[in-house]
Amino acid sequence: MVKYFSVLVFLMILSCIPYHKNEYGIYEPNSPNYSLKDKKDFTLPKNLDTVNFYQYNGFYENGIIKTDDNAKKVKWCLKFFDNGRLLNVSKKEVNYEFLNPKFANKEYYFYDKKKELIKIESFVTTEGGQYNIINYQISKNGDTLTSVTNSRMEYVFIRERIPNEWKRYKPDW
Repeated sequence: MVKYFSVLVFLMILSCIPYHKNEYGIYEPNSPNYSLKDKKDFTLPKNLDTVNFYQYNGFYENGIIKTDDNAKKVKWCLKFFDNGRLLNVSKKEVNYEFLNPKFANKEYYFYDKKKELIKIESFVTTEGGQYNIINYQISKNGDTLTSVTNSRMEYVFIRERIPNEWKRYKPDW
């Protein structure tokens, strides 16, 4: 009897987790509820590069970009598409399959024209699974993307060119 009760409690706890790991090892919400998905009045920022990707380079410290040693070990990249879709990729090396949507976090973004900020919504597994929206600012020429929190610039992403021989993926989510 105790064994059945223990199994039942265990199954109840598992059913309360709002996310799962898909067949490619990516955590996804069980019932996706992104607030930025297909948001009305979507506008593509004119200087945002949707052909190439932005790779994390470091962070601002006293107005100077400091290279992050972790950026050498794990490549963190954002690949924007022109319909509000975004791939958030973290891998040890950049290769042909790097930007394959099967192996990346599928996210959404929206451009706030009034504040001139790109809002990126991500699903994270912390605290039982939740959605986070982080604001980013794009440089005038579109080569740098910087996260903004409380008017402070933090993470810095630099535009990188996708090699011509790499396959181009279309967002299917």
